[in-house]
Amino acid sequence: MSQIIKTYMGLFILLSITFAAAGILSAFLTVADAQDIHQNMVNELENSDFYPEVIKECFSLAQNRGYSLEITLYQSDYTSICCKNADEIPVDTEEVVYAKVELQFPLQLAFYEYEERKSLCAYAR
Repeated sequence: MSQIIKTYMGLFILLSITFAAAGILSAFLTVADAQDIHQNMVNELENSDFYPEVIKECFSLAQNRGYSLEITLYQSDYTSICCKNADEIPVDTEEVVYAKVELQFPLQLAFYEYEERKSLCAYAR
C-alpha cells in the first residue's frame, strides 16, 4: 500500500515539474521572439535612414504579433515626434537623427497564472 502512495506522489511531483518547466520555457521563447523582432526593427530603421514606409512596416509587424510599438523620432533641431501608430508617422523624415524604439509585449506563465506586459527599449542611430 505504501508503494502505491509513493508512486502516485512521485508521478504527481514529476508532472508538476514538467508543467512548470514547460511554462518557463514558453515564457523564455516569448521573450526571445520579442527581443529578435525588436532588434530587427532597430536594424531596419538604422539601415533605411528612418524611411517612413519602413516605420509603417514596423507598426504593422507589431500589430500582427499583438505587441504595441512606440517610436519617438528625434530631429536635428532638437524636436521630437512621438508615433504610437502608423497614422502619426511624418511624411518627411530627412531631419531625423535618431529614434527611440519601445516595444511592449505580453508575458504569460500559464502554470503560475502570471500575466504582465513587458517592455523593450533601444535607440536607432
